[in-house]
Amino acid sequence: MYSRLENELIECIFNNYNSSQSLDSAKLKVVLVNKGIISASEIIIEADNGFCDNDSTTNEQFGGHTWLETSVGDPHQVQCAFGPPNSYARRDCLSREGRQWSDIIDYSSHCYTKITMMYQVFKVENLVEENLVVMLKEFAALVKMTVDTIDQSRRNFEVITNVLNATSSIVNNATLNDTNLRQVVKSVSSIVDDLQVWEEDEIQMTNNINVVEVLENVANSLAVNEEIGTEEKVTVLLFEGNTSALLVERNNIEQLQTSGREFSATRDDNGINTTSGVTDGVLASIQLPESLFSNDRVTNNPVGGGVGLVFSFFETPVLFPLTNGTRADLQIRTSVIGALIGGIPTTSDLLDPIIITFQLEIDTEDEVVENAACVSWDFEASGGVGNWTNRGCNTNLDKVSRTD
Repeated sequence: MYSRLENELIECIFNNYNSSQSLDSAKLKVVLVNKGIISASEIIIEADNGFCDNDSTTNEQFGGHTWLETSVGDPHQVQCAFGPPNSYARRDCLSREGRQWSDIIDYSSHCYTKITMMYQVFKVENLVEENLVVMLKEFAALVKMTVDTIDQSRRNFEVITNVLNATSSIVNNATLNDTNLRQVVKSVSSIVDDLQVWEEDEIQMTNNINVVEVLENVANSLAVNEEIGTEEKVTVLLFEGNTSALLVERNNIEQLQTSGREFSATRDDNGINTTSGVTDGVLASIQLPESLFSNDRVTNNPVGGGVGLVFSFFETPVLFPLTNGTRADLQIRTSVIGALIGGIPTTSDLLDPIIITFQLEIDTEDEVVENAACVSWDFEASGGVGNWTNRGCNTNLDKVSRTD
């Protein structure tokens, strides 16, 4: 480096300068000889614009990161704020002219978000009967917060299914009282409701039908709970969410023999609602005939005289994935509705049919619905993964109208 001071050429030599260090400026001791007088002074010489300064960034999803001084043209990486271990966020130091950090930070392919980190640190093995109500309520709140598609991932969905499976196992083997069972059913219902807006591709990549099975299992545990009376019909819990509904009842057998049971779901601005009969605007309804509850059909009754009923409604079919072997032209164009009847075995020998009514999704006024068929979900099909079947279904395409 050369500097001209009072017409004298001084050569400054960096004997110990390390070019790999990030410096904004260099402080040099210069000895000036001028007309026999020796003097010393310090001169600040600005370094070249080859570095990006220290910088800090904060991202609502991925947290805060500190970026150290970095040479122009070099990428810089720092440990991801929320993990996983040995994973890094990356950022570029831009051109020598700009000497600026890039506004683009690469998180998504490497780092967990705060929400995903909360899933990954959740210890399913810590779920036991004593803490099930509290932990499951907290977990349901986490699922409700999972609104960004980056968190609606297969990785996090697997955690959810593990939690629900553990919950089902605990409920089957525990002696939870009525109050705790109600809270468990409410939490599971909330989780299932929120899952229906997740990305379909992520959910359908996994064997996820246990989500529905868990919901019905824990709800049935509540329906047959011995603390619930059997003299008259008792609505134990009604869950009406944004995309699903759940009705759990304990019914007196004699009452069902004379009336059967109907469950319907409609939608308004506040979400899904249940109704007592088929009316305009109904998304789906299911009618159980009174002959279904004849005394010779009711077996294995857990509490004398009572039958537990679980009605479930799902506005989208996302929790019922199309699996290998499903017809390529099959499209599910309605919501899904179902009933679980405790104490009555599965049978195809019905004196009277179970009548299910759906509102088809019609995209345009000119659309013509052809080859519509009723299908039901077979939990045992495709090696236990489940699949759609039209076995036992008769379809009446009665009325078609466009829905906005």
